[in-house]
Amino acid sequence: SILARESVREMDLDEEVPSIDDESPLLEAFHQRHVVQWTWRLPSVVGAASAAILLCVVLPTSQGGLTQSAVSKEHPSEEWMSSWGGGDDPSEQEVSEGRFDPSGEDQGDYGDDSYDSYDGDRYDADGYDGDGYEDGDGMEMDAPEEELRMPHLDGASKEVVNAGIEAANAQGGAVSAADQAAQAGAEAAKQAKSYGFSKKTASKLASIAASQAGFAAGMPLAAAKTAGMLAAQASTTDPTPPPKPIPPRIECRTAVDHYEAECLKNVKWIQNTGIAQHPEWYPGLTAESPVADIQTAAAKSGHSDCNLEGCEGDKMECLPDDCGCLDEAVNHYNNWISKYPAAADCKEPQMSVNGHCVCPPNMVPDGAEKCKMPKEPMSMTFYMYRAQSDYCYHMENVNLGDLAGVMWYLHKEVIASVPRKYNVTRILRYLVTVKNPQKTFEHEQYLFNGDSNAKQFGPFGAFDNSRCTATHCASELEEFGNAVGCQAVETMYYNYKRQAPTSYCDPPDSPECVSGTWYSLVGACPLESLYKKTEECKQQYPSSRCHDPDGTPGCTYAVRYAGQVSLDEFVGIPNYETWWQNGTAPTGNIEYEVTTDMGNGTTFWNDRLSKSECSSRMQQVLGLFAKRYPSLPKDLPDPPCL
Repeated sequence: SILARESVREMDLDEEVPSIDDESPLLEAFHQRHVVQWTWRLPSVVGAASAAILLCVVLPTSQGGLTQSAVSKEHPSEEWMSSWGGGDDPSEQEVSEGRFDPSGEDQGDYGDDSYDSYDGDRYDADGYDGDGYEDGDGMEMDAPEEELRMPHLDGASKEVVNAGIEAANAQGGAVSAADQAAQAGAEAAKQAKSYGFSKKTASKLASIAASQAGFAAGMPLAAAKTAGMLAAQASTTDPTPPPKPIPPRIECRTAVDHYEAECLKNVKWIQNTGIAQHPEWYPGLTAESPVADIQTAAAKSGHSDCNLEGCEGDKMECLPDDCGCLDEAVNHYNNWISKYPAAADCKEPQMSVNGHCVCPPNMVPDGAEKCKMPKEPMSMTFYMYRAQSDYCYHMENVNLGDLAGVMWYLHKEVIASVPRKYNVTRILRYLVTVKNPQKTFEHEQYLFNGDSNAKQFGPFGAFDNSRCTATHCASELEEFGNAVGCQAVETMYYNYKRQAPTSYCDPPDSPECVSGTWYSLVGACPLESLYKKTEECKQQYPSSRCHDPDGTPGCTYAVRYAGQVSLDEFVGIPNYETWWQNGTAPTGNIEYEVTTDMGNGTTFWNDRLSKSECSSRMQQVLGLFAKRYPSLPKDLPDPPCL
């Protein structure tokens, strides 16, 4: 193991090598770009044989480290890894590799926040902790709190880093520590380019130089690490046009009893007093005018604390760009729940939802108090969630998750970077109805002794930039009839599990029932990226989204907007932009560092392995949804990923 580690280390800085003390699987750090899942600690005989195979077969495959050809494309984990954004088309991978778009549109999954494992330019939870140091290679957990050690570097890499540090030292005390760090990163990136290093390696070296220079200039450890992240981003940022204006998260929200309490107070004052005392502020309005009209006038008047316009037509809340209105979800939910009996006590396996006894999403009623497994594809209604920036997208050719899956993604991929990866700002919730095709239910892959196991989902397909990038995407879409797919996420390193009862699963603690889940929703022209979808392609391969899913390939799911909460709100950060940086200088605040399992400036994400802490975080998010949107249930039972 030691020989393998040192041999690979000398090959290329592009490859990230695990520490001998790592408890993760062997070569876990390669997961970003290679499908490898071997066991790190094995019984002595098997371990020796594995090490010999590794040295004889894997290491000679490349002068620059492991290559994709060194790993079987048929490895069972291929679907899992490809689902994180790793497509086979280099031209598509180039869209997101090595580039950070300040507009928040990183070209991943509609441009802002694809559920993938490639970290762009922000090296966070997956083996690279954001400071230019691999896990266990200079920033180990037992290092002194205020010590920043230089990682092992070869000759050329060391020269690049030293050149950056020397450039910062030449500035002396004439500039701030943050400016010295930025100068070190810029110079290191410049030198790396002259040496012919890849863009990714150059960003790593820039990160090391910046964090070292910043720390030496007096920056606190956390701030120096942040400076390293920023240098890595800057070194790989291509020239971009001015960022697009960030749209409002909500286009309108009408102030009724349980929405926008402050706006409601303003509306009532205008109705009772304001119009009479200041008619010039509210022209054309009377006390009997619709609430939405009064609220909009208040927002435009400049004499109100209410800045959010009301919705036309008595709607509750709408997203911009026709991305959906809350009323659609509320109306659909009311119609759906009315079909189930109201009861105080529900008998297993029924579940209680707002005083109604409903069958689990993968079962059908069997009389008034019983449920049974279906003999055909069934219609399932439940919540899906999505972590996203302030930009608005239609939910087609995208990946969503249950709440456990989205919290897992946030913790693992987003909040261990500063600023947050893909500029994610919020969690959106959708009320989704799924009915997959008969061919999915009867597919031979799901048969056991000739009988169907009543699987209600197809295989998961990863979408990056609105394009399905899974290895066998084209054939699976054909075989399974554009089915909504699912896959469970691991809970070994981030312990987020579903809150809904799982008594309808066998065994009850099976990963398909308790683990967080990701879903894939097939839209029009799913095999082409967003800006390559022609009208001809869309007509040839229409979207599977529809109003009332019937299980045909062109009608497998309906998505209805069901509310949103901001990360700042449930984490407890008043203003994220001023929290992580002071002007141009990083403050050192970061929501989570994987090496310490703690945040700096907040404790919300501490203890990723704690079941109780992860559950508490999920409950806080659910509590915010319940407070803001009482017209919808706080939670709904999740279907097992079977």
